[in-house]
Amino acid sequence: MRRLFIVWWVFCVGITVARAQFDPAQATPLRFSEAIDGYLDANTPQSVFVLDGRRGEYIRATLLTLEGTLQPTLTVIRSNGEIVASGFDGLPNGVYFPSLQLPASDRYFFVVARFGGLLGNTQGRFQLEAERLGVSSESGSSLRYDDTVMNTIDDAAPQHYYSFRAQRGDILNIEMKRTSGNLDPYLQVVNADRRLIASSDDILGGTTLDAGINGLVIDADGTYVIVASRYGEDAGESEGTFVLTIQETDTSGLGNTPVTAADLAYDTPITEQISAQNYEKFYRFYAEQDDILEVRMERLDGTLDPYLELLNDSLQSIAVDDDGGAGKNAQLTDFRIPTSGLYYLRATRFELSQGSGTGQFRLTVQKKRYAFEGVSDDAQRLLYGTTVTGTINDETPSALYAFWGVQGDRIAVSMTRADGNLNAMLGLYDSNFETLLVDDDSGGGQNARIERFTLPSTGIYYIRAMRNDATDGIRFTRGSYILILAQRFD
Repeated sequence: MRRLFIVWWVFCVGITVARAQFDPAQATPLRFSEAIDGYLDANTPQSVFVLDGRRGEYIRATLLTLEGTLQPTLTVIRSNGEIVASGFDGLPNGVYFPSLQLPASDRYFFVVARFGGLLGNTQGRFQLEAERLGVSSESGSSLRYDDTVMNTIDDAAPQHYYSFRAQRGDILNIEMKRTSGNLDPYLQVVNADRRLIASSDDILGGTTLDAGINGLVIDADGTYVIVASRYGEDAGESEGTFVLTIQETDTSGLGNTPVTAADLAYDTPITEQISAQNYEKFYRFYAEQDDILEVRMERLDGTLDPYLELLNDSLQSIAVDDDGGAGKNAQLTDFRIPTSGLYYLRATRFELSQGSGTGQFRLTVQKKRYAFEGVSDDAQRLLYGTTVTGTINDETPSALYAFWGVQGDRIAVSMTRADGNLNAMLGLYDSNFETLLVDDDSGGGQNARIERFTLPSTGIYYIRAMRNDATDGIRFTRGSYILILAQRFD
């Protein structure tokens, strides 16, 4: 009896020491079904591992002595210091917890020590493994993706609650199927703010009363709650058993679809992978009107032939590039943002879904400058397709306009008299105010028109609306006008 007391006292001393003397921040991560090795001796009498556990999970923990005289003990401790399990036997050469149910969603510390802790004298190499056996179907359990739970809805328990953790970009299918009785399943999903984000009475397009929420997009990291109930909830009358499942879709994951686009910041490169399964990645960023951007998609390895596409907030394509960068890299250079708002980037490969290239790439967006930097405030900004009006008189003999053009753009400019005796004249200039073209009467009837002009470079251009100072003996003509700037595609 005295010997048993001494053994128990030494073991309790070991647990007390294990519970009190470890730094949680120094714990080694422990993952399900991944065995991890360690070594204990007088200099290292214990090792600590940490596992992210969920409420209701059943786990099996196995601690084995691989070599030496080591007599190990295993203590499982919650983050608040509560001991969940402890032992020093169960196997001929180690400790075995065959089915341990976790009481809460928490961090669990697995403290491996030698018998007697600091007072012990054994040493040797060990191996620790934690396996997830499943999750309890009890209301309040915390689920992981691909879990299945079964339970019963009746008047005594008209609702059951299950939580799960999700990250922004996850896309989920959640289904609740009746397995007995006349149950009419009803599903709801609530976020951490207790706001209902999805609900279902019947699976869309289905022929049963089963409930299903398909394609649920998670827009923020956090913990979510599934409410499994029946139509009418507390006031409902149907009863029976059900099976509840939660799964990720094939396109789940941040950046895999436009609705789950990853956030991208200027001058902050992102490294990602194009694979056979995921041939495209989506990113989003906010830009101000007239920002001049450079976007680079550079291959880092593999056979990838990068291909870039810029989309507006309606997901309409506004620019594409295949080989604008060095080698086969994609690059959008000197792109002017047309309006302030949200923009999307599609980083993919040449020939898209029909392509075969794979590999890692680096994506970078840089704001190079403001398009109208240095342009006088007196010059009104124009966009292609813009129509403006003005008046030429002795006080205002001309008006100056500025627009951003891209090398190779073909433009047309017209200045049409609206009233008075104005003899319209147009001047087109580059960013240094070097004259590119002047026109007086190409529009007919003393109207000016530049029918077709191809821009020689990318940058700022100026248009001056003015009057011909010598018209049929009338030195100064006057009147209002209509000015149109258009891009031609013929």
